Amino acid sequence: MNQVLQLSLEFPRLNGDEQRVLDALAGRRGRARALSAPSLAAMTGLDERYVRDVVKRLVEVHRVPIGSTTSRPPGYYIIAGDEERRQVRASLIRRAVSILQRARAYDRGPWVDQLIGQLQLELERDAAVREVQ
Repeated sequence: MNQVLQLSLEFPRLNGDEQRVLDALAGRRGRARALSAPSLAAMTGLDERYVRDVVKRLVEVHRVPIGSTTSRPPGYYIIAGDEERRQVRASLIRRAVSILQRARAYDRGPWVDQLIGQLQLELERDAAVREVQ
């Protein structure tokens, strides 16, 4: 059962940009009412990349329950219930695992050994040059 959260969106320590983004999202409770990053940027008069940073700060620093989705409608919204909170959390975990798998790929493969070998040769050459000097 997905209960709708009745929570206050008053956060006293927000700066002006944070407050503008929160005000723009205040009427966007629930995933179905998500607001795209370009629309949020236009509503607040802020750069889209900066809006993403502000949303990140609102969630991580101020603990504002803002969710995000890439499905239709894509964008940001105020989490309206525990089921949405769990969906956002699960999505973030899937993305984190995917990023870690991608990072691990840079430690594998024949090209990694070639790069490491090149670096070792360059370090040895630099050490030999220093010895001569």
